[in-house]
Amino acid sequence: MPVTNLSRPFAAPANAVLWRYMSLSKLILLLRGEFYLSPISDFEDALDGMAPDDLSDAQEQAFDLVFQSIKKPEYVTDIARERRQLDRSRTQREHASLIRSLIQDVDERRRSVGGAEMFRRGIAASCWHRKSNEAIPMWEIYAGRDAGIAIKSSVARLTRALSITDVNLEMGKVLYDYEKRGSAGAEELLRAYPYFPALLKGEPFEYEAEVRVLESSGLWTSTEPTPVTVQCLPEVLIEEVVISPFVPQHVGDAIDTVVHALSAVDVVPSDLSGHYPKAWKPRYRWHGSTT
Repeated sequence: MPVTNLSRPFAAPANAVLWRYMSLSKLILLLRGEFYLSPISDFEDALDGMAPDDLSDAQEQAFDLVFQSIKKPEYVTDIARERRQLDRSRTQREHASLIRSLIQDVDERRRSVGGAEMFRRGIAASCWHRKSNEAIPMWEIYAGRDAGIAIKSSVARLTRALSITDVNLEMGKVLYDYEKRGSAGAEELLRAYPYFPALLKGEPFEYEAEVRVLESSGLWTSTEPTPVTVQCLPEVLIEEVVISPFVPQHVGDAIDTVVHALSAVDVVPSDLSGHYPKAWKPRYRWHGSTT
């Protein structure tokens, strides 16, 4: 199923280079074709996914639009019909009562989704750094200083790699300047993505330059934070695996060996290694060297 790249202002440039800073354990799962999305409520920033006060009305409008599509009569009627087929003993009156009950269930779900914490628990995200080159702060914050790695990819690769999943996914870049857009900007956000608070952050976080892959079914189906794992094509997703400039030789060799045993993905040293004399250097035969 194709990943939906959202419209402006959230559209992720198709030619953008992406980085994902991570640990070796997370990379191993990815090399097995497991693409992990974490509930926004698990993120360190406690305000991530929460609409600013001046956009709360727009968020309510967004929920109402989605809610109306879910509450269409044919939707609840179809569910009731399926249940009735399983229980032929129901009378017509009982059948009508079941439909009313289903509508009430959806009403209650709508009220619960309106809460900020419910919203943060119900949307899962995978976050990628949108920059042409790697960055020291990203290594230090997100990859761990002594054993960190990063995946180099792109929006195009990410889109193709996730096309095999049967889960509905959206992709969009995070906005850090929404406060400058005014009331007209709120309407633009609302039209572009009903769950737009998942793609808004304050200017202090602008260095993250995020593109996010989002999965939102948990808003309507679960009451607890639920991680999502979908299938991907790692050989399509990963252009190369880059080892942090802070990783010493023996640790880099171990990472290199593990990745080589699991895939044909290229493992390369950081472009910043020249600044750090003790940084890992490739030395095994699959790098064309036997030293």
